[in-house]
Amino acid sequence: LASAGFQSPPEQIAPAPGEAYRIAPGDLKAVEGSALAGDVPSINRLVDHYMLAVGDELKAIFWLERLGDTGDQEARATVLHYLQGHPVAGATEHIDELRRRWNAPRK
Repeated sequence: LASAGFQSPPEQIAPAPGEAYRIAPGDLKAVEGSALAGDVPSINRLVDHYMLAVGDELKAIFWLERLGDTGDQEARATVLHYLQGHPVAGATEHIDELRRRWNAPRK
């Protein structure tokens, strides 16, 4: 039982790195509302929350698409790369729709 002396009490265990990106449940709806209204920092927070804290790739990609809608070229490339690497029903049509949408002149 020598290893027992090396165990840390729970309060001394460092949080997982992704925890820094977690959005509190009580704040999530407000952040989503701001993001849906086009607030780029809120969209970025949701991407980080779902990708790094929660581990929900589909929701992260949804918000990356919204970030792509704001003109973010890196987000657009990431979404297209993800969709090409994760073929599902309708992915080809969705990729075509995104390319049309993102290549359209901005108003």
